[in-house]
Amino acid sequence: MRNYKKDELYPNSKILSSSQFIDYAKSPANFYAKWIAGFEMKRSAALEVGVAFGELYADRSFDYRSYLLNCGIKVPARLIDLVGSVIKYFPKPNKPEYELRVPFEGWLIRITLDDVYFNQNIIVEHKTSGLGWSQAVADNHIQITLQQWAYWKLKKRVPKKTLLNWIDTGYHPVKPVQTFEVKKKVEQLEMFEKTIVVPVLKHLEMKNFSSNIF
Repeated sequence: MRNYKKDELYPNSKILSSSQFIDYAKSPANFYAKWIAGFEMKRSAALEVGVAFGELYADRSFDYRSYLLNCGIKVPARLIDLVGSVIKYFPKPNKPEYELRVPFEGWLIRITLDDVYFNQNIIVEHKTSGLGWSQAVADNHIQITLQQWAYWKLKKRVPKKTLLNWIDTGYHPVKPVQTFEVKKKVEQLEMFEKTIVVPVLKHLEMKNFSSNIF
């Protein structure tokens, strides 16, 4: 299992994971409860399925079935079977769980990619959810844009695209896996930096944990 290295993150340092960044952007109050006060967020079957699939993608010998049966959450048998059946659609990983560490404005933003192909400038992201993903959702999702921004800042080039693979955990999926391609221009990433990244870090510096910033 991947070591999340939570101890190195804020508030112990000025290192933010992508999850922390996104949580703060959505709700400073919820960010405080989860990451500073230490309130445990309720885990769900969907979350555990996502964890299991991520581990299996990175290591095909991972015993996903035992993990899901013993994770402490009741995971429906159909979802356990789904993890094992959809992995056949995915090639062997190139650089699974690859960390991008972006120094910016006195902070270090740590972003983990499900996979990445640097020679082709392609980021790979996997999502397991029963909620409908679409091209529009993928194009405007903060996590996908944050990943492309981090890649651009570190590599000094915009990714050719992000391949977002949606594993539909709903009861009647149209397809077991749908893939969306997300492409950004430099101007879009510059605007993301100005309107999202800078305000998040600025308000975190001010220890704003009450007022939403967007």
